[in-house]
Amino acid sequence: MSLPVEIEKAAQEAYGVIENTVSRPFFFEKLAAAGIHPDSAEEADAMWEAGLNLRAAYQQTQTQKQASARFAGLTELNDLARGHTTAQGEKQAAFDDVAKIASEDADLARSFLTLRLAAAAAAYAEE
Repeated sequence: MSLPVEIEKAAQEAYGVIENTVSRPFFFEKLAAAGIHPDSAEEADAMWEAGLNLRAAYQQTQTQKQASARFAGLTELNDLARGHTTAQGEKQAAFDDVAKIASEDADLARSFLTLRLAAAAAAYAEE
């Protein structure tokens, strides 16, 4: 069962707000810190798309690695070896930053809530 069109549209709009308010600026700040600056809007779009593709490939690889580790029963050992706790701390810091930004930006906060509601609706639709 698929989501109603209204929920799907609201989720897409919410994702766009989050992408433009948080994700893209953060991505380009990281590039600028490394001395990389796009020369045009087209180049910025190409960099953003490449970044999204790299992230998707990385996530797919991580998912495969996690599945292999679970299968072998070595998940805890692998997490320790990879410095998982450090990564979790970094994630928490990033989430805290996003929460602070969202508390100051009503559109962004509404977008996060919209995506949570869309995810809940999708889970409910699958039942």
